[in-house]
Amino acid sequence: EVLEIVEVETDNFSQNREYKNLETFLIIKNTFENVYFCNDKTTKKITDELLKRFKKHPKILEMFTLLRRIDHYSFVASINISVIIGHIMDEGKVNKNLIDFIFLALIHDIGKIKVSKITTQKRELSESEFREVRNHPLYSFEVLQSLGFERKDILFVQQTHEKWDGMGYPYSIGGKEIQTFAQIISIIELYNALLSPRPHREAFHLLEVMDKIRDEKNK
Repeated sequence: EVLEIVEVETDNFSQNREYKNLETFLIIKNTFENVYFCNDKTTKKITDELLKRFKKHPKILEMFTLLRRIDHYSFVASINISVIIGHIMDEGKVNKNLIDFIFLALIHDIGKIKVSKITTQKRELSESEFREVRNHPLYSFEVLQSLGFERKDILFVQQTHEKWDGMGYPYSIGGKEIQTFAQIISIIELYNALLSPRPHREAFHLLEVMDKIRDEKNK
């Protein structure tokens, strides 16, 4: 079964408008309702549980709203990734583990806020800018830890850009040192990125995407 990435239309208003947390959550909720691959009852349970998580961590929803305002691509990518995670982790019932996976996938890239002025540039990045962008997994970990998330639950966010052959970042670890959930997120991030148009290129065709993912095996 092939999953298609759905474009999320957040709004067409000026950057000067007020971005509200409720709007942000409704975008997430509506996306799950429109593209999730289970029945309406299951989808409602998932979105209800996500709302509980955001109520428990209100600062995260505020930061996610900020990401929505300043880095549209990363905001949409985070939602796409969480939907796909929910689909592949779904075993036919909504339980704590499933919600944990979906919620953590949704917020794992929150550190992109700190590098948004660089990542939203419509030009080739300098070497120093590129190095700074590669720190965003560390920023995500720091932000989530500062908001009370347990280290053991969020350690994976530092590893989503590590590679099996040890040539990733930020720590250049490899193989089984990389947590399984981080490896899954890494594959889905690549899938989403290649299917999404960027300022410097068109979206790749689905067959090209699958070939590129296969080429990354053991890297």
